[in-house]
Amino acid sequence: MRKSVFSKWYSLVFFGLAMASQASANDQVNPAHVYLLNGKPVSGWSLTLGDAANWSVPVNNQQGQSEGKKVLATQVDFNEQHKALSLSWDGRKKEYGSVGIFGAPIDLAAYKDAASLVLDIRVDRKPDKAVSIGMDCGYPCQGKLNIQRMLQKAPAKQWFSLPIPLNCIKGDNFDLSKINAPLTLGTDGRLEISILNVRLEKLQEGEESCKE
Repeated sequence: MRKSVFSKWYSLVFFGLAMASQASANDQVNPAHVYLLNGKPVSGWSLTLGDAANWSVPVNNQQGQSEGKKVLATQVDFNEQHKALSLSWDGRKKEYGSVGIFGAPIDLAAYKDAASLVLDIRVDRKPDKAVSIGMDCGYPCQGKLNIQRMLQKAPAKQWFSLPIPLNCIKGDNFDLSKINAPLTLGTDGRLEISILNVRLEKLQEGEESCKE
């Protein structure tokens, strides 16, 4: 098995800047490949927060809070033209909280060994416990990966792009052919991050993955 060590797993977010500018000129993006743009879900997708009190509280206009108040969503400036989504997990509440992008199922099976889920993010407060990133394929079908160490090693309060190869997201009966949540992200600890874009991107030549 060739496991990714993510030795070069982040890059500056110039792509995100270009992507945001392009979206201003042309709002047509492919919702099968782009899920969050300028901090907002693209057409066909919705953003939800969850904790034990309610796993599906909608986020509207980049504002919201999970019912048990574990996760808070607010708006934050990215640049003069664009906003990003700020997410904070309250470490005083000892329960799991999550954010997810949900919609009608899409088939990503063809991209398993060829693409990454890429987040343009900024780590505002580093995690103190495990952070799970993953995808859902219809409850209880899901795949996950712990990215706590990646976020702890990330440049503090700087925008960067974080690629997660699709074949690193694993779970019992996980099925990339029926993805109804291309992003789930959660922790039972504390964490503060800002997210600009979430998208699917082709693996670059020489980029490591978890392909067996």
